[in-house]
Amino acid sequence: MATSAAKSKVPDNKVLRGLGVLGLLGIGAAHIEFWMRSLQGIPTAIGPLFEFTFIFAWALALVMIVFPRALVALVAAVFGFATLGGYILSLERAQGIFGFHDPGISYAGGIAIASEVIGGLALLVWAGSRLLSGRAATSSPVPFGATAADLATRKKPATGSRQSVPFGATAADLATRGKPTRARSRWTLPPGRR
Repeated sequence: MATSAAKSKVPDNKVLRGLGVLGLLGIGAAHIEFWMRSLQGIPTAIGPLFEFTFIFAWALALVMIVFPRALVALVAAVFGFATLGGYILSLERAQGIFGFHDPGISYAGGIAIASEVIGGLALLVWAGSRLLSGRAATSSPVPFGATAADLATRKKPATGSRQSVPFGATAADLATRGKPTRARSRWTLPPGRR
């Protein structure tokens, strides 16, 4: 039960993650289709790179389904934008990329562009939301005047309770909290220990 409560602090936007996974599958499908249609017999490095793109995109999609992590999503987003950059280079440069010049945008090329843009942006936003919400969920307020030793020995308050520290409390005050003190002290025993 405790692990599911801890996991629920970081929201999982399944729509963004699903769009990212579909984008990765689309990248892989477009690249393997184009490789099968026209790149199998070309004796340059571009053929094996298209095969690698298919394998890597589908492997990243599988990892995002089974082990969704922000780092994997960032790698997948960078991969999607890198394949888009390679496609633009093959269209715009006169000599193409690795000796291959794409004459224009095909049907598979349009699917690849849409998959790279939508999937990359979705994974980037998903990873950012995971990183930001994870950081916010683990942060806790630090009492005024507390030292590193105080924070190391400080117990977390029970769920639903709030721990208050008076303004201007020192490390010595925090160390003696809940222990019997002199009568002039502003600290008293907690209820139940009187």
